[in-house]
Amino acid sequence: MRIFLFCRYPELGKVKSRLAAHCGPEKALRLYKKMLSVLLKNLDQSHKKLIVHYTGCTRGRAVEWLACREIKPQVDGDLGKKLGSAVRQGFAESETSIVLIGADCPEIDGELLSKVEKVLQNNDLAIGPAVDGGYYLLALKKSVEPLFENIDWGTKNVLSQTLAAASKENLKVKLLEEKNDMDHWADIPLEWQEELDF
Repeated sequence: MRIFLFCRYPELGKVKSRLAAHCGPEKALRLYKKMLSVLLKNLDQSHKKLIVHYTGCTRGRAVEWLACREIKPQVDGDLGKKLGSAVRQGFAESETSIVLIGADCPEIDGELLSKVEKVLQNNDLAIGPAVDGGYYLLALKKSVEPLFENIDWGTKNVLSQTLAAASKENLKVKLLEEKNDMDHWADIPLEWQEELDF
């Protein structure tokens, strides 16, 4: 199983715009760095193969930022194009299953990924639904590009549209436990707010 993490270089004013609208770009950047730090630590400890798909910086800066992790640049276009391209290329390189995640859910850890691996033994897709109507994780055993086409990214319709696409493709889907993406101020744990001196 391979983990594809999609994230943006942590630059002031370029990350977590919805959070920044509430707390300002400086605090939003600090929160984003915290989310990414926790998530990368969890992923490193899971001992799963991790490939970070980055955007917002040069390859040289990405190498410096992400240390010795395997990295690939995201393609241009909306999220659907980015995910679809990565999945298509990923399965062209290997038939090993792929798990797609973003940087917004630092709760993803080795225990959850092991559960995903078991789910894929008897299902075509594993999807982690997010409280806001999207998903925080999508795992698949083969490239199915319609899953990433004609989706209203960033809206409450993402999960329902993805499930409809999966149904049209006759895929067997297992939903995981619901989790919260950290997109809004109310999503930020109180201890994080206090730690970052808000």
